[in-house]
Amino acid sequence: FILVFVLITTPVASHIIAQAAYESGVEPWRKPLDNFRKKKR
Repeated sequence: FILVFVLITTPVASHIIAQAAYESGVEPWRKPLDNFRKKKR
């Protein structure tokens, strides 16, 4: 029962958090790609 509860409520909770962040104007966080490009070479 607990596993079913977690599987159902986790997507709903993450959607509500993302929607609240969007409505409050929070900018999406993005990593700078320069760090990844330097490590690959």
